[in-house]
Amino acid sequence: MNIEYFRSCGVYYSAKIDRLEEFPFSANSVEPSLSDKSCNIYALSDSDRLIMIALVQYSVTSERSHAVAKLLIGERIIPERVLILDSVQSRNFRGKLSPDDIFAVKLETSFERRSSDTGDSPLIKGLDYFPSGSVVDGLAAALLSRCQLKKIKGTLCVSWPHFGVSVMSLVKSLLLKGALAGINHSSDADLEDEYLRFSRSKDFHLDSELYT
Repeated sequence: MNIEYFRSCGVYYSAKIDRLEEFPFSANSVEPSLSDKSCNIYALSDSDRLIMIALVQYSVTSERSHAVAKLLIGERIIPERVLILDSVQSRNFRGKLSPDDIFAVKLETSFERRSSDTGDSPLIKGLDYFPSGSVVDGLAAALLSRCQLKKIKGTLCVSWPHFGVSVMSLVKSLLLKGALAGINHSSDADLEDEYLRFSRSKDFHLDSELYT
């Protein structure tokens, strides 16, 4: 999955919210780019539902995470259901992680878990829960906490490693089987190669911590 995939599905919005002090207005391109430090929001119209996708392409400090989460959930944007995608930080994972390991696990709000118990289809299917003793922090944790506070059905899916063909294919497959099931999509090998080249840059995992 990359920004060109989302652009091909619907309408693109640049989230220029002046209260996000981390978001620079200079040095960013007019069109969305992986090199930008920005928050880009995409709207997908799918029959009777509207899906909004926010890509946070910059590092949010721990002390600012709850303020940013508040702007994304519960003020101007009031979703019925939220899916958060992030990568596992090896320092927070209980157990040894190898670069050859490829996996994804999830955490849910109590409201999401109850909806699954009553027969609602989960946004992400076939995943184990995040192992006990491991930790999720930063913006991902703040967003999930915001969902819990606002009584919103929320799921956090974290994957390992940070980038690569295999993990990208895994996350794409999970989305198309769950949250984006039934939505027309297309693949562009050149664009995916561009994403992978960019993701191997030195500071990629710091500048692009989260996509929701």
